[in-house]
Amino acid sequence: MEDTEKEQYAVTYVWPKNDLTEKIPEPKSKNGAVLHADDQKTKLKIYRTSYGEYNAYVRDCRKQGFIVNDSKKSKTFKAHDVEGYKLIVTYEKDSATMLLSVDAEDVRKNAFAEGTYSTYTYKNYLMDIPNEWEVDSTTEDSQQFIVCSDEKAGKLSYFGVSYSLDDEDQVSLKTLYEDNDNMIDMLEESIDHCKVTGEKEVVSDYGVKGIVYLYNHWMDTDIGRMDGKGWFYCFPSPEDNRWFIIYLMEFGDIKEDTYEDAYWKVLASIRSKE
Repeated sequence: MEDTEKEQYAVTYVWPKNDLTEKIPEPKSKNGAVLHADDQKTKLKIYRTSYGEYNAYVRDCRKQGFIVNDSKKSKTFKAHDVEGYKLIVTYEKDSATMLLSVDAEDVRKNAFAEGTYSTYTYKNYLMDIPNEWEVDSTTEDSQQFIVCSDEKAGKLSYFGVSYSLDDEDQVSLKTLYEDNDNMIDMLEESIDHCKVTGEKEVVSDYGVKGIVYLYNHWMDTDIGRMDGKGWFYCFPSPEDNRWFIIYLMEFGDIKEDTYEDAYWKVLASIRSKE
């Protein structure tokens, strides 16, 4: 490495403080450069970063909520958070440099367009669900919808709501956090070949608060193995001591046909009847 390059990589930077950098973790290395920084777009180069530190940073970003439409290749990570903020992290091995880009270009309105949804009532709560999702089954404390069913094309997707009573403990967000590890264990044990890959506290547009878990899974079918992923949102209903579960499960070659954006809009619409 030339002396001029060594001097370049030794330069330190000041972590910018704005609406975007509040959403991502500060990198370990203090060597780097701020390329652009405002509330709409922020870009940085972070020098003296190992590949292991890059992977650890990506894990920290997922913990802070960048789990929507996420994709990770060996040297590139792309994801949104639930509000629509977009993050791209890339790694340059030769220079041990990590590039960060976060922007607000895709921040979207959370509501469905008029005429495309119906409002459903589940005990003390209301939520908006797309009209194209067909009710598949209903029980005393749950309802499941078929979102997409095309086994020949290898595509299956289900959405569901459950609201079971807790006969043993008082439900609360605090209890959910205290029991977080057990919740992850329960998910991985109850869903075939399931691995939880991220979690995030989510607040609806009306203040309803819970935790959403992202997971990957697969199942055997008549046409062979189908890989998939899912989202599992849990929030407490202290008024009647129920746990609400709202899930979306996708299998097969969904890709551009994913219903993830609609799922986040459902979560954003949750509100009390009162």
